[in-house]
Amino acid sequence: MSVARGEGDLPAELLDRVDSLCEWMAAVRAHAHGDLGGRVSPSQLRALLVIAGHDGINLNMLAARLRAIPSSASRLCDRLEDAGLLVRELSATDRREVVLRLAPDGVGFVEELRSARRQALAKILIHLEADDLDSLVRSLAVLRDAAHRAGGRD
Repeated sequence: MSVARGEGDLPAELLDRVDSLCEWMAAVRAHAHGDLGGRVSPSQLRALLVIAGHDGINLNMLAARLRAIPSSASRLCDRLEDAGLLVRELSATDRREVVLRLAPDGVGFVEELRSARRQALAKILIHLEADDLDSLVRSLAVLRDAAHRAGGRD
């Protein structure tokens, strides 16, 4: 059972260490993204990944998940649509609503990105022992669950 704590209850040294490790992991992911030629901006990438995980999401829900205003999310979708990565369709249940889906090129891009990230991670994880890998996976799952409890983003 966990004890409720405020952010100020965490030692600065611990926060610095976790932040540094998160920066390192983000750099590994960014490197994999950069290997794809930077076809999309980081904000466009976030939108693509949200849409990939929530097929048929509407613009307001996308904006909420991105923590953006709907007009900004709409402009982001305009650029993704112009790039052939996104399609807008009328909802099957409400003809006034537009839903967002990845275009075939968008699906391919997201698959290519995930493959590049997995390859980048594999080059690192191959150097870990099985017990360390299991511990890492459990720890990341604990961190993900804590993020969900804290209202974290997708």
